[in-house]
Amino acid sequence: QEAELALPWIENELPPGVGEDRIYTGTVALINGSTTPEEFSQGVQDALVAATS
Repeated sequence: QEAELALPWIENELPPGVGEDRIYTGTVALINGSTTPEEFSQGVQDALVAATS
């Protein structure tokens, strides 16, 4: 059964260069409303690109 309003811990699926910090601070920003889901996703994508470049 899928949990409502849950975020998966995707840092376990991303390259180490993305970093747990990007996920943690982004999640906190989502919770407190200082970022949008789109901004969070873009930040993770940017970190992923930087980690694999």
